[in-house]
Amino acid sequence: MIPVVRDASEEDIRTIHAIEMRSIQDPWSERMLSAHLKGDSNIFLVADVYKGGKYVLVGFVVLQVVADQAELLNIAVDIEYRSSGVASALLTEGVSLAEQKGAQTIFLEVRDSNSTARQFYARRSFNEIGRRVQYYDSPPEDAILLQRDL
Repeated sequence: MIPVVRDASEEDIRTIHAIEMRSIQDPWSERMLSAHLKGDSNIFLVADVYKGGKYVLVGFVVLQVVADQAELLNIAVDIEYRSSGVASALLTEGVSLAEQKGAQTIFLEVRDSNSTARQFYARRSFNEIGRRVQYYDSPPEDAILLQRDL
């Protein structure tokens, strides 16, 4: 299965929000997701896969580029499509677009307990550079700060 990565649109927000609700412990609202569609510094991509005779949205990524730094704000893939290359395709395209916008470094935070995500980022050359104590709510948890030079 090869995902097709494209720009997100307002019409995608309900599906993106549904994926977010199934994937993230402290999900963004539809309003927050919509707000990230706007702005020249934002990159908001979705991944579609061909299933049952049509393309189905199965994942998304949101990045923001300010000056020479990018921040990965959110990434999620629907449960049945995890470990199938969707997140890798989204991250690869998002990083490529961030580089085109002038980013030289990318940052992100990940829950301390999210070992699957931490391994995913480690395999993609992200390095731990710090910890944000009690950064997350619902439930309270530390964030591990990761960085990768582009």
